[in-house]
Amino acid sequence: MQVKPTQKFIDICLEHIKNNTAPSYNDFDPKDIPNLETIDALLLLIKGQKITNLDMSDIDIPYEEYMLGELTPGKLIAWTDNVKWPQSVVETINPEKMLNDAKHPDEMDALHSNGFTGKNIGIAIIDQRLNCEHPEYADRIKHYETVGIWPNGDKDTSDYHGSLVAGCSVGKTTGTAPGADLYYFAANNWV
Repeated sequence: MQVKPTQKFIDICLEHIKNNTAPSYNDFDPKDIPNLETIDALLLLIKGQKITNLDMSDIDIPYEEYMLGELTPGKLIAWTDNVKWPQSVVETINPEKMLNDAKHPDEMDALHSNGFTGKNIGIAIIDQRLNCEHPEYADRIKHYETVGIWPNGDKDTSDYHGSLVAGCSVGKTTGTAPGADLYYFAANNWV
């Protein structure tokens, strides 16, 4: 489901970015937030993490305050093709092209077209919990196991890092070895 925040909501978020501060739920008027998914998406945006289903097409976001792809606090480093960007951002940096380019790293397509796909190879990963239903790699998972102590027991959900590593390894469009089998062990690195 795509969510659409108000301009006032975005302005508050941009003010936090300028001041290098983190907003809280109390900073926002409930009438400016269509639902909790909106504020969660925007808080992720401000923290410089990832967004998935956000419609910002009617919102004015100045490019100089909203740079993409930098691994620094307050900069967005991950998004999906379900995000609708403001025209000012599209004209300046073209996030769709950046996302597509990231799916096809240098020389990776040539490697795959020459038959180097990871077929008949097994890759074992120890990382945070994994989104086992992700369409990029779900059919490559041959074993999945959680190990160690988890503070919230079985209520813990997947983390972005485990999914990132699995996608880079065996993902259909982003993986180095999309034909390899994945053996995954989820370990809690926060305890």
